[in-house]
Amino acid sequence: MSRRYYIKGEVADGDFTSDLMSAGFSKAELASIIFFSDEYKTIATPTAGTVVFTLTPDDSHYKTVENGTFDAKDSYDGNRKAPNAANLAIRANVNLSGVTGATHFLAVIWRA
Repeated sequence: MSRRYYIKGEVADGDFTSDLMSAGFSKAELASIIFFSDEYKTIATPTAGTVVFTLTPDDSHYKTVENGTFDAKDSYDGNRKAPNAANLAIRANVNLSGVTGATHFLAVIWRA
């Protein structure tokens, strides 16, 4: 069994945190992050900026994950390895820094 969780918002520097996730899953992956040039209608490719994906097992301390930091402009690169971890996680966080060329985003966290 698996489940998807979502984080979405207007592009701005800072942290965006998921709702509480089930602790019954052992794997987590930032399956995708899609950027838009308007309010979730037209897909856009950022021209600059950084995405950092982290997870927390205790709702206080966020931990880095493998491949968790990448350039926003590489979000759709098929050769980029998805950020992933195999451990307890009850929330996910996406940190955006300096992202330009997009106004909104939607991140999909896959749990299994």
